[in-house]
Amino acid sequence: KITEEALQHDYVSERGTYFPEINVVARGDESYNKTEDPKIEQSASVLLEANWVLFDGFSRRASMNEIKSQIHENRYQLENTLREVIRDVKLAYNQTVSLKQSIGTQLEDIDKNEELQLINKQSFELGDVDIFELIEEEQRIFNSKARLHELIRERFYNEYSLLLITGLLRPEDFKHTLKLQSDGKRVEF
Repeated sequence: KITEEALQHDYVSERGTYFPEINVVARGDESYNKTEDPKIEQSASVLLEANWVLFDGFSRRASMNEIKSQIHENRYQLENTLREVIRDVKLAYNQTVSLKQSIGTQLEDIDKNEELQLINKQSFELGDVDIFELIEEEQRIFNSKARLHELIRERFYNEYSLLLITGLLRPEDFKHTLKLQSDGKRVEF
């Protein structure tokens, strides 16, 4: 915004070069003569000078066109940045909503696996299920919980990204150093 205002002032200034430049110089002198006949001598002069470039080989027009194109480029970059921010906000929000749903599904999956594990433990005690099925069920529960933690981490990352993008949270608000790894997904404190 500031750059555009500066360019607008440059444009108005450059447009002013089409008008004549008028300079006024005024001068006044007073002297006292100490001779036999003392008298005060006064003189005044005004110089009015007008300069007007009638033709400059179209350099003023080229300069004004250059400033206009800079104004248009600045507006384009601002609009493009705004589109990117809106896109990033929508993406982070949609990912956060999706992850919230995935977390709910993962919690249901863990509950079902734990219920199945209880049934299998009872069946094992009765001799209907062998130890390998119990171990497999433990592995499924472990994997489900690991996936749950990964989903929670991703959700926090997206929520913090959303806060950073919208300006509600600034990196300098952290007491610790914020580092993004090369994959752009991991945050270390």
